Amino acid sequence: MEDKFYNLVVKGNDLKTYIRRFQELAVLCPNMVPNTEKLMEVFISGLPRSIEGNVTVSKPQTLEEAINIAHRFITDGISSALKAQAATMASASNPNRNTGPTGTPVAKTGNYKEFVSCQPFYFNGTEGSVGLIRWFERTESVFSRSNCAEENKVTFATGTLTDDALSWWNSYAQPIGINQANQITWTELKRLLTNKYCPRTEVKKMEDEFYNLAVKGNDLKTYIRRF
Repeated sequence: MEDKFYNLVVKGNDLKTYIRRFQELAVLCPNMVPNTEKLMEVFISGLPRSIEGNVTVSKPQTLEEAINIAHRFITDGISSALKAQAATMASASNPNRNTGPTGTPVAKTGNYKEFVSCQPFYFNGTEGSVGLIRWFERTESVFSRSNCAEENKVTFATGTLTDDALSWWNSYAQPIGINQANQITWTELKRLLTNKYCPRTEVKKMEDEFYNLAVKGNDLKTYIRRF
């Protein structure tokens, strides 16, 4: 997986597949990207050469921002991407915003309801490891579409936790206080959840299952979905 991670590149213009696989490998190989700077360095290095330099000079501060910039350059062209970036910056500076149920600023696109629908119900075990990765993907998708401010991401994300995951978060926040806990970065929250619900033993189980996966009977549909 580590070899795949460092050799991962965008094939054609299929940025969506590249981002999905990059995020999976970043979760499963956390030691390969120990900080935000290294995470973005590896991500940008896998982009097409035609946009790699443009994304670099845009100086993204987070992986999510780097993803958004790369997406704009690929889908809209450099000129359209620059216009979109300017519009986003103007929107971010607009104080006229709505607020969510907790008073946290959210963009006017009204995606809070969709965000809450991303609630994770179960993160334990092998199936839960996959569920955790999918939750990361859905949550970051909502972040992107709703222009969620970086300082609000942990507050919003932990607001969707339920059951055991919510108990874990409460036990983490209690000693330091909820305000302090909410000040950790989204990347750090992902690492904490990964260490808790996607330990190496569970990853090994998934690897073993993957290499022994086979069609049972003629049930190709189930095999394809699981693969």
